[in-house]
This record gives sequence, structure tokens and C-alpha cells, in this order.
Amino acid sequence: MPAVRWRAATARGHPETTPAIDALYEDFLRLFADHLLQHRYVLGGRPTLADHALMGPLYGHLYRDPRSGEHMYTVAPRVADWVERMNFPPATFGDLAADDIVPEGVVAMLALLWRDYAGVVAGTLDANAAWIAAHPGEELPRAIGQQPFTIGQATGTRMIFPTPSGCGSALPTAGKASRARSKQRCSRLSKAWASPSCWQSRSPCGWSG
Repeated sequence: MPAVRWRAATARGHPETTPAIDALYEDFLRLFADHLLQHRYVLGGRPTLADHALMGPLYGHLYRDPRSGEHMYTVAPRVADWVERMNFPPATFGDLAADDIVPEGVVAMLALLWRDYAGVVAGTLDANAAWIAAHPGEELPRAIGQQPFTIGQATGTRMIFPTPSGCGSALPTAGKASRARSKQRCSRLSKAWASPSCWQSRSPCGWSG
């Protein structure tokens, strides 16, 4: 059993979607590994926010686990090398891709992920719009029901979380000043996301600042 499958089956308890999660993860690893044949980082010869965004799941959740880390080395050793390069950067870096061009490999990775996630985003937006219409003036709750999703050929259900990531259970564990800043930011984001014009325009409302 692949390491990522072991993690998904034991941590999530949804064996019906586990094979599809395995396949998606391995497809992503292979696309990223192919990209790294031409570029040392996501957007060229030096790390950017895009690299740090990928480090969260790839290093924090997968590389550090002995079994899934070994799986990464087996399927895509260049990705494992990238993780180590991010943690122990070289003394000098190269340049970003010329003319701010997004490399084809990155476009392929985004297309793979968006293939299944587009439906989740659209469903979340529609569910939020319906909830807001039924509860005018009320603050969005942490969850507003469940929605079906498809990943590969598998289907399942997930909770609908309308508030931005980081606006939930992590707050009580932060320091007092950090909690206050996070609470203000999350309140501002939640109000922006609760705006009907935000959902109708399908825009990333409230993320600035």
C-alpha cells in the first residue's frame, strides 16, 4: 500500500476516495518532477511565494512523515530534492523566468488540480450565496452543510467551510496579540466574503491587507 494511501485511509477514514487521492498526488508529483528538470524552483531559478505555498503540504504533511517521505523519494526524487533545497538554500540563486512567463510545467500542475477542485469552488460559492440569501445580515458560521465532490473517478462528500482558511480552530492556540490580529483579519474577510457581489463576481474578495 503506498504511503500516501496509508495516510489517507487512516487519517481520513474515506477508503472510497483513497485510490483517487493516491493517483492525483502521484500525478502531481510527476508533473512537478518534470518541471524541475528545467527549473530549480516553481517560477525559475529562485524561490518565490509559489514555492513556499507548496512547501506547506509537500514538506509539512508528506516529506516529514517517514512513510510518505519515502514514497516521495521513490516516485519523484527531484521533488524531494526541491524540498531539501528549500530548507537548505544555496548561497546564490538564478533568475526568474524571462518576461514573467509562467512555465508550462506550472500550468500543467494547476490544470491537474483545478480539474477536480473547480467543482468544489463553484459549489462552495453557490452554497454561500444561498445561505446569505436565507440569513441576511448574519455572520457566516464555520460550516454550512455538506457538498458532493468528485476526484478522478471517485465521489464523496465534504463539509462546506465558507470562512477563509485560518479563521477557525487555530485562533485559540495563538498568542494574545496574534489572536487579536487574526480575529480582526478574519472578521474583515468574513464580511467581505458575505457580500453578495463577492459571490456573484466569483472574485477573491477581502484577501488584500
